Amino acid sequence: MPQKLGIKVFLEFNEKNYIIAKVTFCYGQKEFNPLQENPTIPRSVLEEAEGLNLFRKTGFMLDKKNGKFVLAEDEAIYNFLSEDINQYMQKFEVLVTEDFKKRQIKKPKMVSLGVKIENNLLQIDLNQLNFDKQELKGILDKYRLKQKYYRLKNGDFLSLEENEDIDFLENLIQGSDISIKQLEEGSVKLPIYRTLYLNRILEKIENTTIQKNEDYQKIVQGIEDKSNIEELQIPNCLNQTLRQYQKIGFKWLRTLDEYGFGGILADDMGLGKTLQVLALVLAYKEKKEEEKKPVMVVCPSSLSLNWKAEIEKFTKNVKALVISGNAICRKEQIEQIPSMDIVITSYDLLKRDLDLYKKLDYEFRYIIADEAQYMKNSNTQNAKAIKELKARTRFALTGTPIENSLSELWSIFDFLMPGYLFSYKKFKENYEMPIIRNEDNQTMNKLRMLIEPFILRRTKKEVLTELPDKTIIVLNNEMEEEQKSLYLSYLAQAKEELQEHIDVRGFEKSQIQILALLTRLRQICCHPGLFLENYKGEVSKLKQCMELVKDAIDSRA
Repeated sequence: MPQKLGIKVFLEFNEKNYIIAKVTFCYGQKEFNPLQENPTIPRSVLEEAEGLNLFRKTGFMLDKKNGKFVLAEDEAIYNFLSEDINQYMQKFEVLVTEDFKKRQIKKPKMVSLGVKIENNLLQIDLNQLNFDKQELKGILDKYRLKQKYYRLKNGDFLSLEENEDIDFLENLIQGSDISIKQLEEGSVKLPIYRTLYLNRILEKIENTTIQKNEDYQKIVQGIEDKSNIEELQIPNCLNQTLRQYQKIGFKWLRTLDEYGFGGILADDMGLGKTLQVLALVLAYKEKKEEEKKPVMVVCPSSLSLNWKAEIEKFTKNVKALVISGNAICRKEQIEQIPSMDIVITSYDLLKRDLDLYKKLDYEFRYIIADEAQYMKNSNTQNAKAIKELKARTRFALTGTPIENSLSELWSIFDFLMPGYLFSYKKFKENYEMPIIRNEDNQTMNKLRMLIEPFILRRTKKEVLTELPDKTIIVLNNEMEEEQKSLYLSYLAQAKEELQEHIDVRGFEKSQIQILALLTRLRQICCHPGLFLENYKGEVSKLKQCMELVKDAIDSRA
């Protein structure tokens, strides 16, 4: 009858960073290496076989010459240190060297991190890492391949499984257009507009001391906290009481402007985007210490007169100019811009007049792109023209969701803050294609973290309690040139025809003729095709109507 079997295992690393296991079988006082000795004593052959088989199952190779087991593969070593060694400790008496004790698996960790705003730049201190920064490229390469571990040059293992610190570094690179080499230097400088994205990814880190300077905290709190409007000063010359959500929109625009950031006000149609922008413009106008520059509004031609009407309705003492007419008239108007507070032009006229704007070298305080989907294609003249105008701050207005078209989203941000969403080539490769082709939700969430601080959207449903029972919106409309020429031609003809009729029959007997001529002119205003079969030109009212219908449909999406 054999005595009870005891198994001792001695573990160490050799010079190649392989794990070496020396095994000893113990029967009472008798101890021997089963790989080298075969003593003739009563033995538990089945238990011995089970013990040795565990080494084979966990990847050890037999080195019979030296009487040892060797574990050479990195993955097998990682699995042994992270999981399998627990099974060995339950079954065997395990002894290890001091060096082996130090070779436990570590988690990559940022011990502390500093962020600050200085000289209008965002600065990040990444010097407090628990691993050599020069190995960061290899670590991130493995992480992107979804590997479970990375083996450092000294033989230690870093676990890359569910690691929020490595995830932070990867998000920092992907969302900031910086290189790994910059991270290896330990200090990173970024444009100030990356502050809000940085704050979003910092929120996911735990157990790291994060030091933030006052300027950094001020930006984050000012923009992220949209509810704090108690001390908000509404401009005195605004002829309208702002509703709560409009005050929030005004504060948000003003805070973005304070730091030179652009933004997209994407409230539903009818929630007063124009009014919120006018509040911002008036707040700027009331500042006494700043040299005043004009504000440029670029919108569809069908909305130019509506902007003028809104300005007259909601503001006091604001000089507004609508750019319209033929090239000679527009040149005279454009030359008057420095004396104006607000200038309104259409996307179509802007691209025609762009050379004149560039020649006069105007710089605007704000450029407001209304119905920003008009520049959804970055290669169109509409988009290229508005992006060439100079301004300190740019805002976009749209009543429709914009995340449905990622190329449109990129084009609008390219207008607001060029470079924020990188080059279109990089954006398409890293965001648009994974989201559209692969329906990659993780990439979509990363994109949302980038854009959400700069988009404010409220639907009618969300602010229903603040809306009046009935809202009446009056939209003005100006005819396109071809339609306008046709109208003026028929108007002159109608006047001549009517005068002849009155001269012959008198005014009282000409009323039916007057009604007929007015009806004809009204048809031209509505759509010349109502009586001209071959009319193929643009129709401003129809165009505006289709825009309204499309916005209404999109706002329900």
